Amino acid sequence: MANKTDENSPGVERERCKHIRTRLKVWIKISHPSLEEELELMSNNVSHGGAFILSDGVNLPEIGEEVKMQVQGMAQEAPIVRAKILRKTEEG
Repeated sequence: MANKTDENSPGVERERCKHIRTRLKVWIKISHPSLEEELELMSNNVSHGGAFILSDGVNLPEIGEEVKMQVQGMAQEAPIVRAKILRKTEEG
């Protein structure tokens, strides 16, 4: 998907959806009943509407499936949130 850089904010991107995406590399724990174990994958960017997770060749649940996600490495334990897989690319 092509992104347009917001010239006013380095590292911030706009895409076709309505939310501004910010490049953020952070480990995210992902769980789903179809996964044999919880995964820890790196994010590429995040927005108010979601996150782009780099799948690193891991076979993630299908589009439309709901997963649980938790940001890792925070000073305090981050909340576990539910997220729906909306699309898949070669990267994530």
